[in-house]
Amino acid sequence: LEVSKKLGLKEGHFSSNSELGQCLSCEGRGVKIVEMQFMEDVEFVCEDCQGKKLKPYYANISDGAMTAYEAFNLPLAEVLGRIKLTPKGKRIWEYFKILKLDYLSLDRTLISLSGGERQRLQLLTLLDKKTQGAMIIFENLTSGLSRHDYGPLAELLHQLSGTGNTVVVIDQNDFFAQVSHHQIEF
Repeated sequence: LEVSKKLGLKEGHFSSNSELGQCLSCEGRGVKIVEMQFMEDVEFVCEDCQGKKLKPYYANISDGAMTAYEAFNLPLAEVLGRIKLTPKGKRIWEYFKILKLDYLSLDRTLISLSGGERQRLQLLTLLDKKTQGAMIIFENLTSGLSRHDYGPLAELLHQLSGTGNTVVVIDQNDFFAQVSHHQIEF
């Protein structure tokens, strides 16, 4: 953003993984953990950053519409509508919408995602990398999706198989029996 450029800030200033931006007290975790030897550890919200994971100065930088902290924690659907995206960014954003992942925030950790969300993110990365000649296996891919989301998902799977990939979907949903090239029942 322009305000960041004027201040001479780099991407690292807005990352809780970078020494440039992470809160020094909690090392970018947003919480302080007190390890208890014979009991469960105790977690406290970091007093210095108030759980924002970034140094307060960087977390509160705003473009007039939202702060950096809000941009990381709001759903992507709310954030990306306000940002000018590159052509690649637009393409990836379209995949996010088709795969119904636009409710995720940038601050979500991988371990906090469900199995279905992780698989759909994997599908997104395979589509973006233009993977060819690979065997790709998905299990319970429709988990968390409504019936009207299946069509776009099948289209993306066919797109993957059209580039020389073998796509195997293990799912109890009868929808895949209708759109698959081959079916094996157990």
